[in-house]
Amino acid sequence: MNIRAYLESGGSICLSCGSKNIEGGKIDWDSMSREVDCKDCGAGWWDIHKLVGVEER
Repeated sequence: MNIRAYLESGGSICLSCGSKNIEGGKIDWDSMSREVDCKDCGAGWWDIHKLVGVEER
């Protein structure tokens, strides 16, 4: 699995094994990141978020 495939999946598969059995924590708004873990293979990584737009309410 590579980072491009992970991003194209919308962050829904494990970076290491491709499993969909992943779990992410809450976004840390100071660093704009969140911890993600695979429940099948034990791999872990940080998703990094960025503001890409706004929508009026």
